[in-house]
Amino acid sequence: MNDQSHGIAYEVAHAIKGRIRLRIPELKTNSVYASQLQQLIAIYAGKIDCQIHTRINAAANSIIITYEPKVLSEEAIERYLHEAIQQAKGIDPTTIPFPVSSQSSTPITPALKSQDKTYNLGRGTQDINPYLTQRALAKRLQISVTILRQQRSQPDFPAWSHSQDPEGKAWIYESKSGYFYAIVLDEGVPVE
Repeated sequence: MNDQSHGIAYEVAHAIKGRIRLRIPELKTNSVYASQLQQLIAIYAGKIDCQIHTRINAAANSIIITYEPKVLSEEAIERYLHEAIQQAKGIDPTTIPFPVSSQSSTPITPALKSQDKTYNLGRGTQDINPYLTQRALAKRLQISVTILRQQRSQPDFPAWSHSQDPEGKAWIYESKSGYFYAIVLDEGVPVE
């Protein structure tokens, strides 16, 4: 993936489960940026309770990130890193589109499959994030992360989350990305 249209340019130089190496030209000339990026990644690791380690090689314009693949999916870490790369420079990551998946030539689709059902993603107003981390959704629903972790695999999770959400939004957990997505319910039935 390579994003040079706006914001900080970067590319995935190498990725395997549990390890990703990014080339970010900004790392070579801006040590403040490098430090800020490492801090953002460390904060994220604490929020999701996942071991994430970083090593920057400024001469090679690269950062190596190792993470727990059982806790964090490849897509989830790539999405977060896309955001952190921009945030470290003070750029709003929501203004920079997430690049095409490194595993595919097609963009990430706005639909999820779960338990033999296809859900349309809710897009709501601009102030609603289309996806949330486990910690962010637990805070939104005013419950513990432990309760959310237990509930997310239940078949009635969308209806349950709908009843807990302060704005009445329904949510679904997508294990591949590691995120929770707002979904559209049609009279209590997922949109097929």
